[in-house]
Amino acid sequence: MVGIVTRGRAELAEKAVASALRQVPPPDLIWVIEDGLVGKPFAWQGSGPLRITRWNESRGYMAARQKMMMEAEADVYVSLDDDAWFLEPTAMVEAVRVMERDPKVAAVGFEILSPDCPRPSGKKGVEPAKMFIGCGHALRLKAVREVGGYEKMPGFYGGEEKDLCLRLMDRDWKIAKL
Repeated sequence: MVGIVTRGRAELAEKAVASALRQVPPPDLIWVIEDGLVGKPFAWQGSGPLRITRWNESRGYMAARQKMMMEAEADVYVSLDDDAWFLEPTAMVEAVRVMERDPKVAAVGFEILSPDCPRPSGKKGVEPAKMFIGCGHALRLKAVREVGGYEKMPGFYGGEEKDLCLRLMDRDWKIAKL
């Protein structure tokens, strides 16, 4: 399952959904949570296994991801930011293969592009990691549920991934990066 959280960025979220649908094979479900109604509502004109949940008031992206991770009827949850997309059409299946090869891998981070890293690295394969970036990652839901998912963070943006990784590693789960 792919989960996408959006708020006031419907056009970007549509591109993220299209990117997920280009995966080979495509996901069984794409769940979009619109976190507070702002601007143009998210709408999908295409076909595909799409579920849309709309919250009138914002609860935050962590609450939306937590809902999807705890309620999904899936073994693997792939989180994709509404302004992110997959670089490779087989990224999801590669992440699942990593988890199948090593049943102790709980999280696989995808390569992302950003202003400080605007081009793909060109690296192939999987490598161990200490944490993943929230823009694009796959999580083994058994492991995530074992540690209770995300914790509310009093600190800075993005700390929830580091915290989740630390709690997973404390339980002997592994983190990997594609």
